[in-house]
Amino acid sequence: MLLKLLIVDEDVELRSNIIRNSCWNRLGVYICGEASNGQEGLNAIKLLHPDIVMTNVQLKVMNGLEMIREGHKEVDFKTVVITNVKNFDYLKRAMDMGIDSRSFFVNPVKRCELEKEIIRLKSVIINTYSWKIKMANNNELAMYALEYIKKNYNKQIRLTDIAEQKNISTDHYRRIIKKYMGESFVTILNKYRVGIALNLKKEGCTMRTIAEKTGFENYKRLVYNLKKYVGNCNI
Repeated sequence: MLLKLLIVDEDVELRSNIIRNSCWNRLGVYICGEASNGQEGLNAIKLLHPDIVMTNVQLKVMNGLEMIREGHKEVDFKTVVITNVKNFDYLKRAMDMGIDSRSFFVNPVKRCELEKEIIRLKSVIINTYSWKIKMANNNELAMYALEYIKKNYNKQIRLTDIAEQKNISTDHYRRIIKKYMGESFVTILNKYRVGIALNLKKEGCTMRTIAEKTGFENYKRLVYNLKKYVGNCNI
């Protein structure tokens, strides 16, 4: 996975040295762009959506910290901050913006230090990306189970059957549903069936007919769940 790195510094020679003197491809990074002032940097952030922005604090038009703050309103990225002078206020402001103190450097900066920090940030980004994919996949699995219930509530369905369709273990699927829905698969299924049963009751259907149409094993299971979730079965 190659990450995009944007370099923002008004010193052309420094930018060139950073680009030329580091083996970015070996680190899994490529330079997606350069900028010489804060406004150019902000425009590049919005256009290029870099994974990492390496910027000097002292920039014309807009300083580096302002650029980062404005950029974060539209793009999610990590930041390496470089300053030409030791200034605790810069560090404090950077940390207040959520920038790790390990990503803050004072010139002159050694190449090995920058590379080490880029490697660390890359690991953070990849782990976050993997976590987001996992969360999205889990949410999709939970929603799939819910849609399956809506389409098949009148049948005898088991979580095991759905888990087999998704090629995951039943126990794992059970935990996902509990985490994302706040209730167990069986509870969600029975509550949905009870909701349908109440509508059928208003239409004048008999309890035994309702039991058949809502997928409950028998009349007694219907009555049990009505009492459990509604309070009585004479609604």
